[in-house]
Amino acid sequence: MVQTIKNVLKKAEDAYKALFAYRNSPFGIVGLSPAQLFIERRLRSTSTSAPLLKFSGSTHTRELLLQRQMNQYKYHSGKTELQSLNTGTTVMMQHSDNQSYSNRKSWYSSITFISLEDGGYQLQ
Repeated sequence: MVQTIKNVLKKAEDAYKALFAYRNSPFGIVGLSPAQLFIERRLRSTSTSAPLLKFSGSTHTRELLLQRQMNQYKYHSGKTELQSLNTGTTVMMQHSDNQSYSNRKSWYSSITFISLEDGGYQLQ
């Protein structure tokens, strides 16, 4: 956003008109301008008419924004459901060697023994 403002100010002859146009132009997430989000109406300019100055309502905008955020969280949260392990399943286990100073972690093959109540597993 800062880079956008810098580019607008470099290209504009009148900085105030450029900032006014930026504040009054809608942007991508909810389709409303920064002025509409802040003061809930469009700013008065020579190109707008009176019916356009009215705000359509912030509840719909808020719902739309939350819906988009939930959709983005669903696809980009990085969480996946882990598979449950049955007794006797062979798994790879990472164990840190506490005696070494390098904190290297070694991988070992292990077999699940008991499924614990807290979601963990006891391994052989």
